[in-house]
Amino acid sequence: MTTTTPLTVSALLDGWARLWNGDLGLAPTLVTGDFTIRFGDPALAPADDGRGPDALAAFVGAFRAGRGGLRYATVLARSGPGHATSVWAADDDAAGLHVGGIDLLDLAADGRARRVWSVTARRPVAAGHDLTD
Repeated sequence: MTTTTPLTVSALLDGWARLWNGDLGLAPTLVTGDFTIRFGDPALAPADDGRGPDALAAFVGAFRAGRGGLRYATVLARSGPGHATSVWAADDDAAGLHVGGIDLLDLAADGRARRVWSVTARRPVAAGHDLTD
């Protein structure tokens, strides 16, 4: 019998940032086969039709095309039973892009993400800000 250790929230969110930074091969270890993602930005609505890790990896790869300097970092992580939240920052100094966002993740029993809701704002989230109040 094979047993699998559930993915920790820390490992999931670290991998989530690495995925968005272009490590597309991580998708199967981070999301379930029926994974879905919803974005607050209507321009990203085509991602709503994708299901599972292959669709996510294809979407992230296409999104990153032409955005090679874009780097994501988790600024604050919170979790509770069955869910996790990532407050993140994305920067591309060469393009003058500095944004922040929040991802809400519903988790499967094995710790992988089943659903994500993601909202991006033009107001950047800096690591130096106290987000705990």
